[in-house]
Amino acid sequence: MNARRKARSLIVLFMILLFIADIALLVHFKMDSLERIPLIQVAMDFFGMSLGIILFIICLKKWDYASKLGIRFLRLEFMVFIGLVMDAADWILEGHPELRTTSIILETCLYFANPLSAYAFMSYVLEYLGVRELRSSKNLMNLFTVGLSISIVMRLVNLIYPVYFYIDAAGVYHRAFLYQLSNVCTYLGGTITLLTIIYYRKRIKRYQLLILVAFILAPIIALCVNILYYGLTPAFSVMMAVLTSFYLILNVERSREQSIVESELTIATKIQKAMLPDLFPENSDTQEYDLYASMDPAREVGGDFYDFFMLDDNRLAFLVADVSDKGMGAALFMAVSKAMIKMRSQAGGSPAEVLRDVDARLGKDNDLGMFVTVWLGYLDLTTGHVVACNAGHDYPALFLRGKEEGSETGYVVKETVHGPAVAFLPGMKFPEIEFTMKPGDRIFLYTDGVNEAQGADGEEFGFERMLNVLNAHIHDSSESLCRSMKEEVDTFVGDDPQFDDMTMMALTFHGSRAH
Repeated sequence: MNARRKARSLIVLFMILLFIADIALLVHFKMDSLERIPLIQVAMDFFGMSLGIILFIICLKKWDYASKLGIRFLRLEFMVFIGLVMDAADWILEGHPELRTTSIILETCLYFANPLSAYAFMSYVLEYLGVRELRSSKNLMNLFTVGLSISIVMRLVNLIYPVYFYIDAAGVYHRAFLYQLSNVCTYLGGTITLLTIIYYRKRIKRYQLLILVAFILAPIIALCVNILYYGLTPAFSVMMAVLTSFYLILNVERSREQSIVESELTIATKIQKAMLPDLFPENSDTQEYDLYASMDPAREVGGDFYDFFMLDDNRLAFLVADVSDKGMGAALFMAVSKAMIKMRSQAGGSPAEVLRDVDARLGKDNDLGMFVTVWLGYLDLTTGHVVACNAGHDYPALFLRGKEEGSETGYVVKETVHGPAVAFLPGMKFPEIEFTMKPGDRIFLYTDGVNEAQGADGEEFGFERMLNVLNAHIHDSSESLCRSMKEEVDTFVGDDPQFDDMTMMALTFHGSRAH
């Protein structure tokens, strides 16, 4: 991400430097030395360059510049900007024989910008229409590439033997005998792109169609004006104006669509939060245990979830789970998984039997290939006995004093037998583990968004830091413990966005319930 930021900053700086260079040329060679028509043209070029810099910066901030469509738009806009820079410089330097070589190089770059802009536009349109990967589109791009290659070769030939233009000893630009053919590639590319847009017009809305067509027709008309009126070359100024209009119109529509999506996501977030229990035992009359859990999605909605509920008068079911993806799809899979696990648990059976049946149901017709890791445990409040099943989930941190699984002094994470994730390989066995909790013993369940959270240097939070936090707050309430863990992870990650959903559950057994 830092490399991308540096790259885009350098591009913007380069554009600003080119703009300043043109201003310096204009000041040095005096604006009053230009005739009326070239003066109008230079003014149009400077206006277009100003639009280009502003548009480029806005696009980098507002659009996903890392997407294929965003990158192709920026390439197109940059090529048009280069054309404006070269055109303005050419007119400013005309009539200065001492800068004849510089003028030839700048004019050649300007001639390059025309077909390259047409090529960039066609590439953008194919991506915009979503047909770039089609065989027919690839054939069109190959055809255009051949024409572009010929066009580039001819422009290089022009440096040795003028066929398109030449600059005389006085530093004045003149059209050569093949000038009318210099824009054949641009016309051909524009025609192919126009036909492509018309053919796939049903893929886009009418206003989008009009803007795309305008981008083709407006500069072609401008090129015709250039042929009729020597000294007026408004093609690149027109293209930048159309690009700016296209962005503004598209951005308004995108903002409207985004507001609808955000509204729907807000509703989805509220629904998902409503599905997770938030009335924890410490807020009720329950005295046998203290339980608290939290789920912080990496996006508006996530795939992690937790749950706890009474199976009967004496047994508490508690679980933490992690769906194999993030976003809306994971949230839907999470909702189905959570409902199935709860309903199947309340129907009776051990944790292994519950996950086996849920595995069979979720794995059937699972076209998306999603799966969910689950740690499901049953705590008998009369004895403290726990029966649990780990379906591909992270091992819990246990504080079981005097027990083989735990330690007298603090939490430990110990690998125990486990099965595959639910719906990952339907039909596999799910082994169980058992242990007994005494008053004061604790369990901490979590998803990998906790231990795999990364700092700015890419280092993970890790089990050691997690255990240090747990042991530093070993006598805190379950809620305080979870909040402390969240604060430590957030501090470790810093300003970087949360990469994965983060869910945790802390359970403390206070004592046996009387029969």
